[in-house]
Amino acid sequence: MNTKEKIRRPFLKPLRDWSKRGACLVARHLPYACSTARRAPPLDCSAANRKTSVQSSNEQSNLHIWRWKGASRALRHRDYRLFLMGQIISLCGSWMQTVAQSWLVYRLTGSAVLLGMLGFVAQIPVFVLAPIAGMLADRFDRRRIVLFTQTTSMVLAFLLAALTLSATLKIWHLPVMAVILGAG
Repeated sequence: MNTKEKIRRPFLKPLRDWSKRGACLVARHLPYACSTARRAPPLDCSAANRKTSVQSSNEQSNLHIWRWKGASRALRHRDYRLFLMGQIISLCGSWMQTVAQSWLVYRLTGSAVLLGMLGFVAQIPVFVLAPIAGMLADRFDRRRIVLFTQTTSMVLAFLLAALTLSATLKIWHLPVMAVILGAG
């Protein structure tokens, strides 16, 4: 295998899965991509070969099924399924905690201003820490970062529940927890 084939190889797998028209669009910019595909038939990119009429309902349903098959490929991997389910549970928990904090602020104070301030304070870490978090995600193990942030969110949820159930919750606890939850 020569050097040119090694460079071209990353383009082979995506081209097999693309529709004919999409592959033709790529073939215009990468002329060697169509010629090196071993499993895919040669592509005819001429204007006469393209369909100009509306696709039949059968073809549209086949296209719909093909899109779902392509979208579900990642679900074949156990690690991705675990990550996806963990993220779904985590996001549901985070939103429940955000709603509970907002509800507690309004219930304890009756102030719409403090309710708005809580929402604002919760978003500050997102704007401030986003560039830094991107740099940290590139430099450190992403798995450990995810574990740390998820553990922090879990501890905050238990702390909020304990303070609420023990009736020792103060108003200043909620913005502090919102900032930490926003940073995590």
